[in-house]
Amino acid sequence: MDIKSEIEKVKRNGELLKDMSKELKNNKEVVIEAVKKNGIALKYASEELKNDKEVVIEAVNENSKALSYASDKLRNSRKIVIIAFKNDAKSIKFSSERLKCLSFKELTELIDEESYYFFLEKKCYKAFNIHFNFY
Repeated sequence: MDIKSEIEKVKRNGELLKDMSKELKNNKEVVIEAVKKNGIALKYASEELKNDKEVVIEAVNENSKALSYASDKLRNSRKIVIIAFKNDAKSIKFSSERLKCLSFKELTELIDEESYYFFLEKKCYKAFNIHFNFY
């Protein structure tokens, strides 16, 4: 098996990770390239890589919904949840129970001022516990 050719495949289509071997699903280089192209490809990664901060950050940067496939430990990571939240406030529903219970004020205090005003303008401060509603 030629790792370089497999990496090239997932660079073009991250979803191809789905049909790859367990060995490739546990290869950090292959998985990172897959999730850079399609964050949701994280669901096909090994459990070990679903618990790897670097991999999950790449996935969540590409698609906030990838947070739903991260390990429980990383869904409880403020840093990772904030990355997802900044890309799509609704992704908070994929975080740990502890972080879901943060109020909007607490969440926005964890992010930068520009994002805070963006969320205020979008009026996404309505729901506090599970997800944010957009009007």
